Amino acid sequence: SVQVRPTRTDDGDVDGVIVGLRDIHDQVLAREALERSENLFRVAMDGAPQGMAVVGLDLQFLQVNRALGEMLARDESWLLSHTLRDVISPEDLEADLAGNNELFAGTAQRIVREGRWLRADGSALWVVHSTGLLRDENDNPLFHVSHIQDNTVAHERNAELAYRASHDPLTGLMNREQLQQRITDALLL
Repeated sequence: SVQVRPTRTDDGDVDGVIVGLRDIHDQVLAREALERSENLFRVAMDGAPQGMAVVGLDLQFLQVNRALGEMLARDESWLLSHTLRDVISPEDLEADLAGNNELFAGTAQRIVREGRWLRADGSALWVVHSTGLLRDENDNPLFHVSHIQDNTVAHERNAELAYRASHDPLTGLMNREQLQQRITDALLL
């Protein structure tokens, strides 16, 4: 970094210059590394096939990717002006917040849970929501990084398999094994 300042005579005429040099090589390298890191993060987030979000400690969306917007049928500006509370189904919100408390307490490094998120039309979407809490060098929480994967098809298949395993295919009534289990449970009460 070069700084140049003129020196003047008593009359105000320039009679020389003072040149100051400062080595900023390390600062330039650090700034370039930060720019590369930010570009890499942006490319990874934008190119991810699943939903991704950076979420503040107040659960406000700070950054979202295109896949999350498509999944929820919401545009980026809507998401950035809302919180997780606005997209997580009310039936699943308490469990989601409990997981965040585990992250804050340090009892978990990341939380993975299945739950329902709401699309723009109000319909529910089953997702697997993986969340990690990033901390600064003093271990203070900074923000969450979330990965959201649409799990609707797998969830519906599992529900169908569970139904088929416990019901007669012809009548739709509980099968013998389920009936015996319910009777046993009732007798134990």
